[in-house]
Amino acid sequence: MQNVLLNGLEETVEVRGKCDTAEFAARMKRQPPDLLLCDIEGGEDEIFSDELIGSLSETSLVIEMHPPYGSKAMAIGLATTHDVHIVNPVARRLADYPYRDWIPRAIKLAWLDECRPFPTPWLVALPKR
Repeated sequence: MQNVLLNGLEETVEVRGKCDTAEFAARMKRQPPDLLLCDIEGGEDEIFSDELIGSLSETSLVIEMHPPYGSKAMAIGLATTHDVHIVNPVARRLADYPYRDWIPRAIKLAWLDECRPFPTPWLVALPKR
């Protein structure tokens, strides 16, 4: 939220916290946003049903995907209305750690990798015009 305030975007950007699947779907159908940035830690297959995807045909989507849950299925579902791109993460190095501190090297590397057992790509879907 701090970035929204620093850039004076309070009137155009809405930052949402927790909402359930039904609330999210109703909100997206009622007033689809121009851009949706979504990072919901593995819940993307549950929340982005085929019906909901159909109502987001004019929305640019940036969604963190958590394999093995089904980013391929979502990409296929979006392909009729969006140009879909999968952005795979690149390996991070110790030089990418932003601070010089006493934290041990192994812990820094684990943090940089977010302690994930698998890479988490981002799905970027831009509406076909």
